[in-house]
Amino acid sequence: MVYRFAKAYPDALLVLPDTVLQHCDHAGEGEIRILLHLAAALRGGALEEEALFAALLPRFPREEIVAALAFWRGCGVLKGEGKKGKGSAPEEEMPEEKRPAPTSPSAPDPAKKAVDADEAPFYTAADLARAADQTPEFKNLVAFAEERLEKVLNASELARLWSFLDYLKMPFDVVMLVIEDSVSRGKKSLRYITKMLNVFQDEGITSYEKAEAYFLARREDRLYENIVRRLFGFGERKLTREEEKLIRTWRVGYGFGEEMLEAAFERTVGSAKKPSVKYMHKILENWHKDGVQSPDQIGKKAAAEEKAPKSYDLDDFFEQAVSKGRKSL
Repeated sequence: MVYRFAKAYPDALLVLPDTVLQHCDHAGEGEIRILLHLAAALRGGALEEEALFAALLPRFPREEIVAALAFWRGCGVLKGEGKKGKGSAPEEEMPEEKRPAPTSPSAPDPAKKAVDADEAPFYTAADLARAADQTPEFKNLVAFAEERLEKVLNASELARLWSFLDYLKMPFDVVMLVIEDSVSRGKKSLRYITKMLNVFQDEGITSYEKAEAYFLARREDRLYENIVRRLFGFGERKLTREEEKLIRTWRVGYGFGEEMLEAAFERTVGSAKKPSVKYMHKILENWHKDGVQSPDQIGKKAAAEEKAPKSYDLDDFFEQAVSKGRKSL
């Protein structure tokens, strides 16, 4: 027997990203049901948050919708975007008064000094059981972490996971995003994930939108860095802090692309006895000061310099003359 959908025309089908299959095993029944209705609601395109809630609220409680949205955002299935209007603030995942339980993590206080997950309080087994019972986010986070890290978390690791929400006050979907990014780069250590979240605390990255922007910028840095590695033949050598700073300046400060880097590298190899990132920076720095932004402009600048009459510094001329006189004596 051959199976197919009874109605195959587009309007009768729900379209879901294939990444859903990677996470449906640890998603609860509520998350799956809400996702299906969400797919139907989004069939016509993106929806504002209130319109989305209006479509789902008749069937599901608001707190379940919020938890499901956070879950699927953390998995990378959904993407939330701030409003584009002038003066509008980024969307809030969940108002404080609408959180599902009194012990749910609250929004971080910008005026509060950044905290360190390594200084989190001790959580007893009873604390963790109560957290799992009263905070759906924590229960879903445990399932997600165990599936992505490919291990059953022990009591100490569960306490560390809960500290991300309870002590660091990190949003549920931000923690999931950090776990997903870490695993995608082969870092399955909870210690590494803790360090990443501590960095987020220090840099004020306490929303999903800021976390997404951070990872996007880091990916762009890595791709750009790979161009420099290829040119210099660095391989897997760890870059020095100065090299990282200079390379980031080329991308972010100067806006130079790959062609400009290749042109600067050719100049570096042709001029420096020992080619280095620091020497190449001097070339790119001069081009940036002169407003040169493309290889064509490099050629025009060189041609203009050749045609320009050479000027002489009188002090330098006399100094060279005296030096030559001394040598002749």
